[in-house]
Amino acid sequence: MCELAIMFERGREGLRKDDASAVVWYSKAAEAGDALAMNNLGAMYQKGVGGLRKDDEIAVGWYRKAVEAGSSVGMNNLGVMYQKGVGGLRKDDEIAVGWYRKAAEAGSALAMSNLGVMYQNGAGGLPKDIDEARRWHKKAAALGFPCVEARSAGLLSLAVETAIDQAKFLRERIDARWPVDSA
Repeated sequence: MCELAIMFERGREGLRKDDASAVVWYSKAAEAGDALAMNNLGAMYQKGVGGLRKDDEIAVGWYRKAVEAGSSVGMNNLGVMYQKGVGGLRKDDEIAVGWYRKAAEAGSALAMSNLGVMYQNGAGGLPKDIDEARRWHKKAAALGFPCVEARSAGLLSLAVETAIDQAKFLRERIDARWPVDSA
């Protein structure tokens, strides 16, 4: 059922794109316990497509059900909702990082990339750590996540910026300890 919903949502296998039919089949699959269908139904509510009104709270409810059913994609999406502070959730980057980490450890390439971005930015209680960001981006890339290359391109400038900041800090410490005699 979920596969049929995906075909309708994406307009594949000779089916025309039809979000309303996708919602019908996602709903049937979700009610039958399909974790991916639960997640995708949540996404349909989040976008407000297929005849559904846009409703982030209902989306969060479906993401939670997907998480309970073991969906790493649902874990990532719940992290996004916390990061944005929508769907009745307070904005909380630390909780978002926790969900990204769980999803990444469960194999979600998107969550790996999101975790990498959090390390890049030093967000959610994480230190700004370019090496750790790069490690998570590379893991996502190894799983074929397509946007990683674009995000990774920004790592070089971030690494240079960090190196300059570290050099300034060291220079200040050296100058404080061993002042240069200008006489």
